[in-house]
Order: sequence, then structure tokens, then C-alpha cells
Amino acid sequence: MGALTFVRAGTRPIAGGVAASRIRCVARGQRVLGAACARRRARGARVPATESAILRAMESDMNASPESQETPASPEAPLHPAPARSPLLVSAQRSVLLVVDVQDKLLELMESRETLLGKLKQLAAAAQLLSVPCLATVQYPEKLGPLTASIARYLTPDVQAAIPGKLAFSCLGCDAAVAQLRSTRREQVVLVGLETHVCIAQTALDLVAAGLDVFLVVDAVAARHAIDHQTALRRLEAAGVTLITTEAVLFEWVEKAGTPEFKQISRLVRFGAED
Repeated sequence: MGALTFVRAGTRPIAGGVAASRIRCVARGQRVLGAACARRRARGARVPATESAILRAMESDMNASPESQETPASPEAPLHPAPARSPLLVSAQRSVLLVVDVQDKLLELMESRETLLGKLKQLAAAAQLLSVPCLATVQYPEKLGPLTASIARYLTPDVQAAIPGKLAFSCLGCDAAVAQLRSTRREQVVLVGLETHVCIAQTALDLVAAGLDVFLVVDAVAARHAIDHQTALRRLEAAGVTLITTEAVLFEWVEKAGTPEFKQISRLVRFGAED
């Protein structure tokens, strides 16, 4: 389950309910495999490269005695090491922030554009602060223009210089965007942008099919019509996408209080990001 392996579920077109159920089963299976990998990493065991090898390792882990699963103690090791973080949490070390098609000509069509832009800036600023890779795409830039400047300023210079323009609605239909995602080697994608039922939904479903964990930030996506937005959220959650809020992402990224990073994240939460 490495970075963007693009292992797609090979289902042929059948009755919609059965196909959707099969996709949800695949998504649940991917979460189980991800959790197994996280447990092996936490105790210093090797993580297999393929799904079949992971399944064999899981079977071996279940058959092994409890003593054989423990990491050998060293003189410096604590007697009761802290438990591993849940793989269902967003991790600053394992995630990438993907900003989809936040362009002025699209933003001006959104009813709550100022609130939306504020959340997007908070996430982009936090990603910059915590060294979470931040990527972006733009849809049909010749007609809809570049990435909104207040978001672009938080991208690294090399990312700013190579923002993929696309015609496909899904980011995974754009070779340059796929290459950038692969290069991060991150298995969690924090997904934000426009519009919820079109580019966001198609990107999210393709990412799930590719074996990645998708966290859709519900207050950092939008659509022109509420029914499209709400229906897309229900559909994506049923397909295995995790719904989350901006503030939840920020505090899961920072993990704990009492650090300089926490103070800066708290300031972002209270006052928003600077323009």
C-alpha cells in the first residue's frame, strides 16, 4: 500500500447497488490493510510491499505467540512504550494536501466564498508550517485563470512554477498531477477545493480506487448548489472517503499542545491565516 500504487478494483458494470457494495468492501479492506501496516511499523517490523504479502504477514502475526510479536527491549527503551497512533488519524508525516481548482472565476460563483477561502488558507498555512506537502491543480486555466493568489503564496516555489492545468475533472486524469502525487510518497490525501460533486468527487473516488486514504475537508469544499454538495458528501462517505473538518485536520497534524507549532496552529484557528 505504498504511495499511489493505482491498484484499481476490477469490477465490471453490474447492478448499481452491488457495484457500490463491492467498492465499499474494497475500501474497508484497504483500511484493514493500512492498519496492519501501521501496527507492523510501530513495532519495527518490515512492511511488505504487496497486498498479498501484507495478508500473509497478517496471518503470521495472528498465529505468532504474543511474546514473538513484541519488540526486543533495549536498556534505553521504556517498559511501556506509547501505543501507535491510529491509522484513521491524519498524520503530518503521512499526508499531502491537495488543493483542487481554487480559481477566482470559480470562487466567485460560491455563496460562502469568503468563509471557504478562509478555511483553505488555514490549511495551506498549516501545511507550510508543519512541512506537509501541498499540491494544487487548476481546471482549464486558459478560460478559468490561475490558482487564486492567496492560496498560491503558501506553495513552495517549485510547486508554484508547475501547477498542473487539466481538462479532465479528476486530478488522476492529469499525468502531471499524478506524477506530483507519486513524488510525495504519501498514502493519505487531504482533499479540498472545487466543486464538491464534480472535480472533488471524481478525484476522491479515483484516489480510493488507487488504494489511498482520502480525507475530505467538508468546510473546505463547495459547490454552486447545496443539493449537489450534500449529495456528493453522502456518496463519498459511503464509498470509503473520510469526512473531516478543517480544525480537526489542524489538530491531528500537530498532535499535541505545548509546542511552538501548536501555538502557531492555535493562532491560525483563532485568527485565520494572513493575506
